[in-house]
Amino acid sequence: MVTLPPVPVAISTDGQSLPILRLLNTAEAASYLGLAENTLRIARVRGTGPVYRKFGRTVRYAVEDLVSYAEQSKRKSTSQTA
Repeated sequence: MVTLPPVPVAISTDGQSLPILRLLNTAEAASYLGLAENTLRIARVRGTGPVYRKFGRTVRYAVEDLVSYAEQSKRKSTSQTA
């Protein structure tokens, strides 16, 4: 698992508080979820993985989106569908 460094909760710009969005690359996101990097790559193509952001050719995952994806993947039975 990836150990994330502590990050301030918010920053101030012109008197406004803005939440900090912690972004991970594919390797970090895969490690965070306990998956192989290729699993996330394939999921991006199929549209079945966590939400991600794209900056040019750079792919980044927000930790909050990875947590949400993990929560949505909860199942109680092998017969339960998504």
